[in-house]
Amino acid sequence: MEKYLHRLIHLSRTAGLRLLTAATVVLSCAAPAQTPADYSQGGCFILNEDWYTHANSTLNWLSDAGEWTYRAFQKANDGKELGATACFAAIHEGRLYIVAKQEKDPGATVAGGRLTVCDAQTLECLTQLQAIGENTDEKDSPDGRAFLGIDSEKAYVSTNNGIFLFDLRTQTFGPQIPGSSNPNGDAYGSHYLG
Repeated sequence: MEKYLHRLIHLSRTAGLRLLTAATVVLSCAAPAQTPADYSQGGCFILNEDWYTHANSTLNWLSDAGEWTYRAFQKANDGKELGATACFAAIHEGRLYIVAKQEKDPGATVAGGRLTVCDAQTLECLTQLQAIGENTDEKDSPDGRAFLGIDSEKAYVSTNNGIFLFDLRTQTFGPQIPGSSNPNGDAYGSHYLG
């Protein structure tokens, strides 16, 4: 698992150069590389939030040789896309977990997911969930924020309205962690009301 962790780049507004999330990243003018058959062979992922109101998020690959694979997730999964404003990705137990704030960008034609689970070596999409939480539909779903794998059975997914248990065996959400919900009683209150 550790060999995958150093391959993930995600730039956070507050975390500095620890990981890489950006609306636009310009690092090379080289032509896109062919999709590698095995993403565990030297390189890193770059999660791109993309341009809100225009497109869903994307995932790129930069090999150790400096070759780019743009839109690697879409290339590995014909017809599928990530959710909108993806903000976090982590590799746990051989799988890549990508968390997005919304399941679909207003300008996109394809719905992705608030949580996308892929094989970490091939990027094959294993699960895509458009809502976070137990018995939640897309309209009432909180926005995704981050993923934390605990063991081979359990993970936590944080949102703008609390933290939810995620069952890694069934790839389904469990209950919200008691005491983690927004104290204003809605998903957005503390973020937009002060």
